Parts: sequence; structure tokens; C-alpha cells
Amino acid sequence: MKKLFFLGALFAVGLSFTACSDKDDVGTEVQQGENGGNNYIAISINLPTDRVNMSRADDNAGNITFDDGLDTEYEVKDATLLVFDKTSQNFKKAYSLSKDGFTKDGTDKQVTSHGTKIIQMVGTSVVAGDLALVVLNNNDLFTLSGNNIVFGEETFSGTYSQFQAKTATTTGLDASSMMGSGKGFYMANAPLSDKQGSTTTAPTGAAVQVLVPITTVYKTYAEAEAGAADQIYVERGMAKVTMNQTIGTTTMQNSKVGDQNLTATLDGWTLDNCNPNSYLVRSTDGHAGFVTLKSVATGGVYRYIGNSQITYPTIPSYPYRTYFAKSHGYDAAKTLNRVLAPTYYAAGDEEVAAGTKVEGELKTPGTSFSTDFGNANPQYCFENTFPVSLQVVNNTTLVQLKVTAKTGSTPEDLYTAGGNKTNIYTETTIKELIASAAYDYVVSQNWVKEGTFSSKDITVNLKEVNSATNEVTAVTISYNTTTNTSEGDATLKAGAFTEDAEGTSGTFVASVNTTALQAVGTVLKYVGGVSYYHIRIKHFGDDLTPWNNGEYGSTAPSGNTTGTIYPANGSNQDNNYLGRYGVLRNNWYDLKINKINYLGDAVPKTGNWPGTPDDELDNYITFQINILSWAKHVTQAADL
Repeated sequence: MKKLFFLGALFAVGLSFTACSDKDDVGTEVQQGENGGNNYIAISINLPTDRVNMSRADDNAGNITFDDGLDTEYEVKDATLLVFDKTSQNFKKAYSLSKDGFTKDGTDKQVTSHGTKIIQMVGTSVVAGDLALVVLNNNDLFTLSGNNIVFGEETFSGTYSQFQAKTATTTGLDASSMMGSGKGFYMANAPLSDKQGSTTTAPTGAAVQVLVPITTVYKTYAEAEAGAADQIYVERGMAKVTMNQTIGTTTMQNSKVGDQNLTATLDGWTLDNCNPNSYLVRSTDGHAGFVTLKSVATGGVYRYIGNSQITYPTIPSYPYRTYFAKSHGYDAAKTLNRVLAPTYYAAGDEEVAAGTKVEGELKTPGTSFSTDFGNANPQYCFENTFPVSLQVVNNTTLVQLKVTAKTGSTPEDLYTAGGNKTNIYTETTIKELIASAAYDYVVSQNWVKEGTFSSKDITVNLKEVNSATNEVTAVTISYNTTTNTSEGDATLKAGAFTEDAEGTSGTFVASVNTTALQAVGTVLKYVGGVSYYHIRIKHFGDDLTPWNNGEYGSTAPSGNTTGTIYPANGSNQDNNYLGRYGVLRNNWYDLKINKINYLGDAVPKTGNWPGTPDDELDNYITFQINILSWAKHVTQAADL
């Protein structure tokens, strides 16, 4: 079963920082507001979660559990309250809130962390019904100037929609900067629904709320202190991926050297094909259509909205999480960040101008594979979703794996021939295969006398390997003679060859060399037995959006027989497959390997991903996903 784990990064923000806790009250903070009034509002920020260490899955029809994650993922470095007009949704005022007082509390009510009660002084321009947005850890994406927010040199004066559509890029908001520089995870209000989903009953008419109405504007501090807090829930702006090394060292199922099994060890992993851009607040565009998403496969449920209520500190009017959204660039093929892609010096680089480097020279070979596994060693990325028509490999966020295969205790170079990954060769046996092909060609040309020559009279040396693909591109073939000769000498074995071969030594060697490689097929070298795999990350995955080998035939949930990977019968394409792959903010995708069947690629991919559908008729990898509250997705396990 595929589980989604939702990481506990939905804070409940009540418009009074009430101490929403089963533990100690952490106090009350009073913040100064704008000049011209002494009204007060109160807000309480709580971070909801679900825990993975429960005996059952908790949401999204059993496909989501909730998990606290790491303590560092809860740090609050700064907090900002933005108020928008209740009618026009135009931006009104911004207030800096206290960053202190947040307490991590792993309750079972989807709230992991919460804030102390903050009473915020506001001016008379803020009235009941105005709409509140909280941003935690703004990561310098904007600054405050009085009660205004400033993007770069531009003072913001637009609507909420214009604020929401502001773009964060990986140069201004990414996991390395947040974790490495101590800025904390960017968080903002989460879209929540008023109707229950993830059941066989359609959540007809479900509304979604992001901005939270301010219920009461208090005239005095005492009234605010005694009054109730409106709850706002926030979520992290990143998705999270972990890779578990549970497989250890395993026997490769289908790739063998002769009759000898290969053992395989998972050595490293890296997150790849990541969206370089993100909206500041998760988009709700398309909500009305997402509400109707339901696979027609047996047991299908309306998957977009969860079925487990947020109950902490009380059940809010919008108590259900939503599990899909249009990410930045949703409707178009994106240029994704390929972390393993090499970079090269360009004409405008200082080093080229100084003459120390030349244009086109390799600058960096790309990010190396991490050797750290498990829940304590996550990698993060922006959310990345797409319509079914763009559900293809080069649009999909994925993980690359590094695996070492060997026959004994010491790694050695391994080879494949002609794309066959069942029969694996060592350096000795691949040379024997090429020699055999050369011999067959010589015999076919009637160049040898019967019984005077064998493949053992041919010596093969691997001459060149394409470093970009590890393909063997040339060999040299020498022939054993009655006298010592240099490599490649065409002096023929005395008495073995016919007159047709005599006197044509140069042509003879060249033709045999070329023809032997052609007969064997493409030869790939796996340096040190290392091969590479990729796993495309599933969001709704196999349980909520099932697809099987042969999906385009009569076994498809829609019964479509048009021969397409994702058949479109009316609206069934979206119902059946939308969101099958992708990553969503504040969701945790936990991956593991079940088994390894074959050798993978001889070199890691560096961005040349194909535009083929994410689901293929021929697969070498099977996997199971956990999305962790974070929302944690069921561990995605893979057979390689």
C-alpha cells in the first residue's frame, strides 16, 4: 500500500496567539501595531501533524499517515501577519509577530507545534471580517517597511491573488539556504476544505479556505486577552523525500555472470528533476475540478480532500486537508533543475575572459550522490505537479540511485552486450564474446582452413570507451602466430588461412574488428560494477490512481482500448490518473527498495530524461511510496 505522510507543518493560527496545548501555557506576547489606533487582535499559530508511529493510516482513505519529522523543521525565525480587505481582498497592513513561544507537541490531533497567544495591536483600518495570512520564516523574500511589505525595491499594494502568485526561486528559497543559513522553512496558510473527502461519497459543493477571517477586533488589551483566537493553519513551502536503505545487500534477481549470482548494495541517492520555482502560497486554482477526482477502479474514493478532521485545539469550520494543487508552471513543460547536470564555462564567464578557462570547458560535473539514508537525512524540493498530458518522465521529480553489483567481495568492471541485462560479463568474458564473434566472421568469409583456427587464436583488447555513455566504441584484435608480433599485427597463423586472406592484412583486421562489434551489439562498461537507477515519485500512486501493465487495454479502469498509456474517455483520464505522480508541499515521500532485478544504467542521467509517459510497459524498478505530517506518503518501494 502506498501511504502519504503529511509533515506536521500546518500551524493553526488563531487570531489571538492562544496557548493551544496539552502541555504548559507558554505565555502571552503583546506586539505594537500601526499608529492611529489601539485596537487589538489575537492570533494563535499551531502546526498540525499526523504521526507515522500509529497503528493505522489516518487520512486520504488510509494512504496518509502523519509524522512529526525533525526538530529543525519546526524552527520559527520570524513571523509576519498580513491582513487583506474582506471584500476586495486588497492588501491592507502587515505586522511583525513574535517568533518566540512555539512549542513542539506531538499530539494525535494533527497539531505538532503551536504558538503562544499573541495579542497584536492594530489600527482602526483593520475590521472584523478582514482576512489574515501568516508567513513564517520569510527567507528574505520580502521585508517589512512600517506596515508595508516590500519585494526588492517594490512596495506591494495588490490583491491576495497577486501576492499568492509571487514566485520563489531556488536561488532565493531552497532547502540548503533554509537549513544551512538558519532561516527556517518558509511556511504560509494551507488550503483547507469544509467537506470531507477520501470516501465514496462525493464532497459536492466543497469550499476551500486559505485566508482566515478575523472574527473580532477588540477595543482593549484585556478584551483580547480574554477573547477567543481564530485558528489559522500553515504549511511548509517544500516537499520532503527520504530514502531508506532497508534492502542492505541483496541478490540481484535476473542479472547473472554465467550461472553466478550478482549481489547488489545501495550506495547513494540524490533528488533530481526539481521544480525551480514555487508560489508563495499554495494555489487553489482548479479546486472545483479537483473535488470530483475519483478513479473508476474498484474501491476508488474522492481523493483530493482528506477524511480526517483537524481537531486541535477545536474542530475548525474548515477541518479537512487538501492533497493536490497546481504547482508553478503546472500547465506547461517545465525546465526542471537537474542536480546531476554538469555545467560548462560560457563566453561571459570571468575565467574565460581571463584566459584561464575556455568556453565549453567543464565547470562542475554535478552534485554527487548522498550516502546518508533514513528519516534523519531528508532532501527537499519545491512542489511539482502537472496535468495527465504532461505526466512524462522529463516533467517528473525523481530520485536517482547508485548501486554496486559484484560476484564476490571485490568490485570489478562489468559489461553488457546488445542491451541484454540478463547475461552480464566480466572483462575476460566480454573479450571472449567479441573474439567468438570475430571468429564467426572469419569463418563466414572462408578465410581459414578447416580445423586450423579457433576463437582462442584471437586476442581482444578494449581500446576506447565513451566517457559520456560508458559504451565501448573500439577494440583491437590481434591473431596468435608462430612468431611474436605486436598488438594488431595482421601476420596470420601459419597454415591456418586460405589464400583469400593472404596479402590483405590491413583490410582484414579492420573488417573483422568492425564486424565483430556489430555482431555483439552495443557493449556498455559498468565501472566497478556500479549502475544507476531512477524512481519517479508517486503522489496519489497505485492505490488512489491505479495503473497496470497493459492499462491501455481492456484491464484499464475506464475500459479504454485505444492503445494510449493514459486513456481518455470523457473525464476519466483526470479521474483515473491526475496526480498519480508529482510532489506537493508539506508532503513527505519516503522511499525504499524491495528488490533489484537487473543492472541499471551504466552512467547517471544528467538531465537527458525522455518525454515518455511515467508509466511504461517494460519496467525494471518497482517501488512503494510513503507520503509523511508532514503528510507522509506510504513508503514507495522499488524493485530495481
